[in-house]
Amino acid sequence: MIRIDRPTDTPPQLGGGAGLVQTKIAAHDADPALYTTLKGKFSFDVGVYGHEDVRQILKSAQRWKCCFCESKIEDVSYGEVEHFRPKAAWRQSKDAKLKRPGYYWLAYTWDNLLWSCKMCNGSYKKNLFPLEDPAVRNCVGRTVANETPLLIDPSACNPRDHIRFKLDKAVGITGVGRVTIDSLGLNREKLVESRRERLQYLVAVWENIEMARDLGRENNVTSGLRTLERAVLPQAPYSSMAIDLIAGLREAENAEAA
Repeated sequence: MIRIDRPTDTPPQLGGGAGLVQTKIAAHDADPALYTTLKGKFSFDVGVYGHEDVRQILKSAQRWKCCFCESKIEDVSYGEVEHFRPKAAWRQSKDAKLKRPGYYWLAYTWDNLLWSCKMCNGSYKKNLFPLEDPAVRNCVGRTVANETPLLIDPSACNPRDHIRFKLDKAVGITGVGRVTIDSLGLNREKLVESRRERLQYLVAVWENIEMARDLGRENNVTSGLRTLERAVLPQAPYSSMAIDLIAGLREAENAEAA
């Protein structure tokens, strides 16, 4: 995961969500007990939060990568708008009972929207939203003021403060990092395979640079170094892994030269 700089201006297409939310608030407050049950399940307008203009702004801000796994989504599939705080219902843990209401009043809130691959969102995160202290959760009161989520919001912090990489595996360096890796399946088999392919390519580039140096082929050295420089840029796939890989290779090279 890498830090995502979501534009501060709310897309105008989300403006239509304000009235929809007020209708839901009025319905909820008229019978709060109903909305803790499936019978009181809210419906949401995907045409508002999933408007193509909203999707395009999110995709551009995230450099066409999944907000969680850093895969280039549209190379293989369609992505979807993800609600960081789940809109319909929530679970404290994967095995816990689904609880309602969810964070319905944030369904059209810009700061709650990200762009995710279907695997991270639909197969792993889904309604999962663990808190450090579950007792402070207050969806009935529509407040998140006291919440400390145990999942990383890549638009609110630098994920590298919590997750690093040991070769192709994500490693949690904090409790939040470890929960996020487990909750989102960031070491799932297919994802690790994709990262491994990228890692093997970058290692080959590194080795070619060393060979070119030995042969005095400076043009090839320069070209290889540029490839490595691009690999750690935010738009590159699995750039967080690449940062740690290249740092490790340089550390090993310096230790050998010492």
